[in-house]
Amino acid sequence: MDKDSTKKRGLSWFRPSISKDNQTENNLDTDKDRIQDLQDENLEKVDKAEKIEKENDSLILSKDKQDKVVQDLIVSLENLIKDRQLIIYRNRSLEDQLSAANETISRMKKDLLKKEQQLQEKNKEIRELENSLTNKQMSYEQLLEDYKEFQENSNMEYERISAQLEAE
Repeated sequence: MDKDSTKKRGLSWFRPSISKDNQTENNLDTDKDRIQDLQDENLEKVDKAEKIEKENDSLILSKDKQDKVVQDLIVSLENLIKDRQLIIYRNRSLEDQLSAANETISRMKKDLLKKEQQLQEKNKEIRELENSLTNKQMSYEQLLEDYKEFQENSNMEYERISAQLEAE
């Protein structure tokens, strides 16, 4: 019965750590989902930008009635505007990804600090258990030594009494 209670008590400390590990895995899964959502939003923004650019192509100066130099200038200017818009959208997308990554990093740092604190607590608990075990081992050895001394004294007393009885 004493062994059963030790087994039950011995496994109880393990259960909370399993649930904490599951929570950490759930946090990582939600982080991955958030990053995926941000990437999807960024793709949608790029698609919208491309649609706006196509609409603007039809609205910008008519190239049919312009001479070659003006047409080249208009095309170059349109390309510069498109490139600038694309760079702006890419920058926004990268900024969103950076902020999501920074949030994930800060969350992971907090988790790391919590894990380190738990590790320190477990190490302290282990040291306390080791000290307790050492003390019990020392008391057991002292008890065993006392028993051996008692056994020797009893045997010597028995021999002395036996010798007296034989002498009488």
